[in-house]
Amino acid sequence: MNLRAAGALAWGGACAALAFWLAWHHPLSPAAALAGCGLLLALASWRPARWPLWLLPLLPLIGLMPWTGWLVVEEFDIALLGVAAGVLLRMAAGWPGAAPPGRPAACRFWPVLLWLLPVLVATLVALQRGVADAGGLAWGWWQGYREPLNSLRLAKPLFEVLLLMPLWRAACQADAAGAARDLRRGLALLLLGVALAVLWERLAFTGLLDFSSDYRATGPFWEMHVGGAALDAVLAMTLPFAAGLLAEARTPSRWLGAAAVVALAAYAGLVTFSRIVYLALPLGLFVWWALRALNRRREATPAR
Repeated sequence: MNLRAAGALAWGGACAALAFWLAWHHPLSPAAALAGCGLLLALASWRPARWPLWLLPLLPLIGLMPWTGWLVVEEFDIALLGVAAGVLLRMAAGWPGAAPPGRPAACRFWPVLLWLLPVLVATLVALQRGVADAGGLAWGWWQGYREPLNSLRLAKPLFEVLLLMPLWRAACQADAAGAARDLRRGLALLLLGVALAVLWERLAFTGLLDFSSDYRATGPFWEMHVGGAALDAVLAMTLPFAAGLLAEARTPSRWLGAAAVVALAAYAGLVTFSRIVYLALPLGLFVWWALRALNRRREATPAR
């Protein structure tokens, strides 16, 4: 076993152990949490290159903090660790093999890591200061916003992104075009789940066409009860991918599906009543259109 496989085996085993330990302590149903974690681990091991397609849509569906009381740990964390464990264990077994000649630039992650390094350093400093100011590190399943593990909750997304980067690199190495396609579809499904959550919220509290009340939608993001822009960020970052699927649709059913996602997302953005969203959504679509036009021009330019 080479060093890379040994590292993947160690990280995969650690992710699996942590995922199952967290699932075992789930306050509502440890059995369901363990079963779901095991299913995701098996699915990731079976189809390791396709994990973005079915991990990303889970984000708006399994945040159960209002029912569990868990602030630091969420069900999505367990799902992400299970997926990471499955893919890493498959990588330890030799997947995706040797990189083909002329590996696509999308698989070169050192520039990305260099850009992320200052963010990582700042996050670690903030994590240390937050824990120290809250009285020092202490474990507790039910800690709140003023306790030390809340700093870990805020730093956790960056660590999870770093954990997923080797998985994304391996998926690109196995099939760059397929990985990009699954990422687009996964983000579009994520957008659909968030938009449907906003639709349900409006139906439950204000009505679909009530634009005069001061109720601002939050969608499935429970943490927005103390402010923040989780819904705004998801809408702004995922809408261009749904627009891309709409532009690339080649059948009526796919076009209608993508158009429905875009329409629901536009409604969700409208009922945020956020000036940032009103600016970010068209700006994101403009950037997508400009990049698409640039790529088409490059493809049309004959090679010299």
